[in-house]
Amino acid sequence: MSRVQTRPTVKDRILLHLNDFEVYEQDHQAPRQVSQEGIASSVGILQKHIAQYIRPMIAGGLVVTRSGYIIGGRQRQKVYFLTVQGKKAAVWIREMARPPLAGSKLQRIPVSGFHPLHR
Repeated sequence: MSRVQTRPTVKDRILLHLNDFEVYEQDHQAPRQVSQEGIASSVGILQKHIAQYIRPMIAGGLVVTRSGYIIGGRQRQKVYFLTVQGKKAAVWIREMARPPLAGSKLQRIPVSGFHPLHR
């Protein structure tokens, strides 16, 4: 019997966090929340660890990076946004985290072969 994870992984939390900021993707300036500092603060990890999580997500086609100004900042920084595939993965994660409807006999059981992050 497979164990169902109750807490999202750091990668899942990053995807869910970035999913809320797609409206800023084309803007010249971006909010602090899409910088390494903002992502780290939001998902509860140290900023120095962001690269080890983001790099594979970029390579996997879930996240894109660009250089941009943070609102209120003076220097350009790397900012991160989800790709179409990353947005689909975030929606899937959010749906799986939602509790089943009251009185429903259906259970949400993640199947690894169907997860957008598993290939």
